[in-house]
Amino acid sequence: MELLLDGVLVCGRGDLFLSLPMDDKHLSRVRLALERFADRYKPLIERVLAA
Repeated sequence: MELLLDGVLVCGRGDLFLSLPMDDKHLSRVRLALERFADRYKPLIERVLAA
C-alpha cells in the first residue's frame, strides 16, 4: 500500500516487477519509494528484527 501511495504500481501481494522498457527515471522512482518506506518504518523494522 505504501508504494501505491507513492505512485508505484505493485501487484496485490506486494510483488514488484521490473521490465526492460523501464529507464533510470522509473528505477529511481521505485528506489525512492522503497527508501521512504524504510525510513518511515525504520523503528518498527528494527524492533521486529531485534525480537
